[in-house]
Amino acid sequence: MHMKPDVTRLEPTPEGALIRRTRETAIPKLPIRVAAERAGMSAEQWGYIERGYRPSRAGEPPQPFSPPAATLARIARTLRIPARQLAEEGGRPDAAALLDHSPAAELVMTGMARSFLPYEIPLGDGGSARLVLPVDMTAEEAERICGVVRSLAWPGDCHDTPETTAKEN
Repeated sequence: MHMKPDVTRLEPTPEGALIRRTRETAIPKLPIRVAAERAGMSAEQWGYIERGYRPSRAGEPPQPFSPPAATLARIARTLRIPARQLAEEGGRPDAAALLDHSPAAELVMTGMARSFLPYEIPLGDGGSARLVLPVDMTAEEAERICGVVRSLAWPGDCHDTPETTAKEN
């Protein structure tokens, strides 16, 4: 008689094992429900990620499950897993790259932009402001936003320099 393999005993993915170990060794220990809420996802989805699979229809084996990089980066940030550890132990350098705390990473992690471009706006003091804007934004919209940033950098007209603003005040 041929025995079917026990598919209910699938091993977790490296990232799933890292997440579970980190969550369970946190002081105080974080229940899945609390950790998932902090990361902005359901406890069910969190469980799939820790286990490395999700259930299928009746009679079918569980399906392997690995989250998108942005989701995994949100979890890692919630648990304070360093990017290097996520890349090395978790085997997910793609998610680790999103942990650089840049505005671009925030946009990707929140799903607000899939593609973005950095803008550097020269300011009157010789410094600059850095923005990350969606690639689907028109040049006119981008220039409007840049104008607002310039106007906020120095009181008065956005064409003022620091010297002329200081003399007026």
